[in-house]
Amino acid sequence: MGYYTQIYVNLKVKKQKIEEFKSKIEELKEKVRNGTLPDGNWFWWYEDISVAEDGSIEFTDYTRKWYEEERFYNFIKDYVEQGYIEGYGEEFGDIWRVVFDGKGHFKWQEAVFQDVKGLVVQ
Repeated sequence: MGYYTQIYVNLKVKKQKIEEFKSKIEELKEKVRNGTLPDGNWFWWYEDISVAEDGSIEFTDYTRKWYEEERFYNFIKDYVEQGYIEGYGEEFGDIWRVVFDGKGHFKWQEAVFQDVKGLVVQ
């Protein structure tokens, strides 16, 4: 992760947390612009994040560098419903998924290839 990755986001912010999340995003963006984020400017990599009316998390660019991802996941985990973010990297087989349970937890998954009648990606 950290080189160009194609991102697919299937996450929504919990309805009761949308305004709080939007406010927190704006606060972090301001700190990035001012250079005052206490633990480094990790949010710079995610500064193009926004929230649609239905709560979906969106980015301006889905082909991006994906750095400081664990900090990002820890930031969003308490705000999101069940869902996931998938990444497709530049290297063959570099496919991953981070799944959120909607209860403040997340886990990483990797693609598994199995021969059946064809190639199946899980």
